[in-house]
Amino acid sequence: MHPEPTYDNMVPFIGVITPRGVGYGTKHVATGLGAMLLHQNMETVARANDYKLSRDEAFALLRKCMEVHIYRDCTADNEYDISSITKEGTTMEKPQQVIGTWEISELNNQYE
Repeated sequence: MHPEPTYDNMVPFIGVITPRGVGYGTKHVATGLGAMLLHQNMETVARANDYKLSRDEAFALLRKCMEVHIYRDCTADNEYDISSITKEGTTMEKPQQVIGTWEISELNNQYE
């Protein structure tokens, strides 16, 4: 006797499987350098809102995270896409672009 599958109950789920095969559910996911830089920012904002962000709040958080990521990752392009998956379907926003500012370069004096 096979149990009923649980994948078709339409409950949103985000999960991670590590390279060692450990799987766990989580509230948000970032990979690579983004995992190091952005998890804390996402967690702080999500907790402050009791993990209930509106679509606009979530997109604003993603835009801020992508801006931080692009400033920190020297190989990143300054253009990115944001998509949304809902019960109604999948939507892809028009490409977003981070316009860099060199005003902060005066504060980086690590070459001395």
